[in-house]
Amino acid sequence: MAEVHIRTAAIILTIVAVFTIAGTYFALTRAPPGPFVTGFQTGTTTVNVSETISISLPQVTVSFENMDVSTTNNTDDDKPKPFVVRNDGNTNVNVTCYSGSIWATDASPTDNYQYNSTMNETSSLQNNIAGENLFGYRQMPTSAQKCVGQLKFATANDQATINVNLSVPSTEGAGNKTATVTLTASAS
Repeated sequence: MAEVHIRTAAIILTIVAVFTIAGTYFALTRAPPGPFVTGFQTGTTTVNVSETISISLPQVTVSFENMDVSTTNNTDDDKPKPFVVRNDGNTNVNVTCYSGSIWATDASPTDNYQYNSTMNETSSLQNNIAGENLFGYRQMPTSAQKCVGQLKFATANDQATINVNLSVPSTEGAGNKTATVTLTASAS
């Protein structure tokens, strides 16, 4: 058997080592990920985002101050300011409303105590159509009835306006009159 010179063997081993190190470096850092790289695995991340139904009232009180018998006032001109309902959740919502009577001499529902709803911000309602969101006044209900339909959630300003229209009955006595309006949201 022929003898291999030690210097030749050292050169051959050095070349093999350089190619091995360079090949490993390029396979791990320059090559696209693939099954040929040792330890390559894939995984999947999943998440289920829970539905949050939440509304708030940035404008929580409608105060008509002083009104005379047989007069009418509404919130169309922002005097006083109407209710404003904001969708703080992460899904579109329908909002129902109802109230007790405000007048001692004219039980609700009555034409003397009415509401309507409109968008408070352009495109804040999914469908701004009659039947979903009103363009005229209707009697304030005494049991839950949809008053805002499909209020969006995408931005912090997705709000609807609930206007109130009051007409003081000719037979109503003097004094403070108060009625609580209850709003409830559900997914639309």
